[in-house]
Amino acid sequence: MFFPEKDLLAALLYGYLFFAVVFFDYPLGALTLPLVGRFADKVEHVFIMVLSPIILFGDALLFFHLLQEPSLFAVAIAEFLILGLSQGYVAPLTAFSGRLFPVAVRYSGVSFVYCVGGLFLEAPLPISQGCS
Repeated sequence: MFFPEKDLLAALLYGYLFFAVVFFDYPLGALTLPLVGRFADKVEHVFIMVLSPIILFGDALLFFHLLQEPSLFAVAIAEFLILGLSQGYVAPLTAFSGRLFPVAVRYSGVSFVYCVGGLFLEAPLPISQGCS
């Protein structure tokens, strides 16, 4: 296992290393965001937003398979791929959501949908995980 079950100190150190990988991976997302946005302008925003989760599903399978191996390098590569490929959904999202509403109510419409989506999809998450 990537996170050792018996040695708590080793599990803690692996956790810190994993979060360090994520910390250094976020600038990669900032670099890929304009590239994916430009690609989405050339193709179609909806096509990129449909294709990206399909690719991320395959990468998530690879990621969870690599968590079974005790290799930080393999997990770091999978994490770089997940955060880099997730920009395929995030980059065209703002351009796509801007087209959903007329200019007069665009900000209110997008923020309302975002908040209601968070209310119904994110708020029950701690309950579904058994936290109270």
